[in-house]
Amino acid sequence: MNTVNTPDRLSLDSFADPERPNQAAYSSFTNQLGVAVLNAKQLHLLRATIPNVTLQLPDYSLVFFYYQLPSNLTPPIPFYLRAVRLYPSDYVAPSGFTAFTRNSFYNTPSDLVTALNAAATTGGDNATYNRLWTLGAASFSYSSTTSKISFTGTNPSFFYANAGWNDPNVLAVVNNFARTVPSQVVTNGTTTATFTVSSTVGMFIGSPITVTGCSNPSLNGTFTLIGVSDTTLVISSALPAATALFTNGSITSTPNMINTYNFDTSTSIQPMVSGVTLNQRLGYGLSGTCVPPQSFGAQLSNLIANLTGKAVQGGVGLVVNADTFPCLVYTQCIYLYANVIGNTGLGNYGRKNLLAVVAVDKAPFGVIQFIGSYNGGEAHPLPDEIYSFNIEMRDDNNMPFLLPDTANVNVEIAIDYGLPPYL
Repeated sequence: MNTVNTPDRLSLDSFADPERPNQAAYSSFTNQLGVAVLNAKQLHLLRATIPNVTLQLPDYSLVFFYYQLPSNLTPPIPFYLRAVRLYPSDYVAPSGFTAFTRNSFYNTPSDLVTALNAAATTGGDNATYNRLWTLGAASFSYSSTTSKISFTGTNPSFFYANAGWNDPNVLAVVNNFARTVPSQVVTNGTTTATFTVSSTVGMFIGSPITVTGCSNPSLNGTFTLIGVSDTTLVISSALPAATALFTNGSITSTPNMINTYNFDTSTSIQPMVSGVTLNQRLGYGLSGTCVPPQSFGAQLSNLIANLTGKAVQGGVGLVVNADTFPCLVYTQCIYLYANVIGNTGLGNYGRKNLLAVVAVDKAPFGVIQFIGSYNGGEAHPLPDEIYSFNIEMRDDNNMPFLLPDTANVNVEIAIDYGLPPYL
């Protein structure tokens, strides 16, 4: 038998990826094998060595959402949604622009609270690029007694509530998807036009809206939204007062609410992932669609994702307590996927080609050593001929687990050909 094409083990190394010179960071790497591996029957992951050189917060989970309501009986709608955010860790600002707070290394929850308070106050953000930001509206604190984070509204004229990660208004901002709703009638005054719609979820002041199907052609087009309630939208208008009916009319809006101001003076959407917000990292785990556990059925709306289901008045010493503890762990596991194993392994979110799940058991700047069991984790069937091997790394949210190009990942794999051992 040709032993050149039947190696018993492979050592795969991210530094050996031929594309390494072309990337500054990576979540996958490919090794071209010196010779083809022929007729392999099973693969066994023996070892994985991964440097844990990440921050505690992924750059896609840096936005904290909350509501600032005029009363404790006001239903949460997009008009009242607010946000405090951190810029991504690799953000590069235009010359002279300093109104931002960048994601960085946090030794303790208190460090993170300090960064959030900086982001919430003067110089911490810019309302031009984060249109859900209100200067100084929220203040954060950490209790070493309870080991929990809380936030406080600063204005006694308003009531404050946590906005859950599954709140439709939050999802509209995170996904930034265009949303179309039917419109029934419009009342046009001398300065504004008011549209009646079925729902204003995902419709935010300052967002562009496109109007179609209005019998008054002057009201068809793209405008900026200047007012919103639960069933009406308002745009600026200089037309004579009138009431115009729609014929199969609709209004389309894209939130485009939270952006970064880039080094080349362009703007781009803040990195965000559906169902993942900074609220969860701070300990605010309620989704915004479940019933708050201490509401006793008296909540105004599940969108008020406070433990009690009730908004808390600002500026009078009351706080919105987190329902659990802060989590400063980037990911609990690293999911390794290999291109050669076909559909044998199935990971989270239905992702195929799973090779192994590696527990992150080392603190930041440590080295994760995963030792596999030879009697488990076999992957088969395999291609008859293997010329290259690709390893991909994902985190708990099925997002790429990014490492800098200075960090080397090594994976060692045993190969079984289904033959008796040599004597």
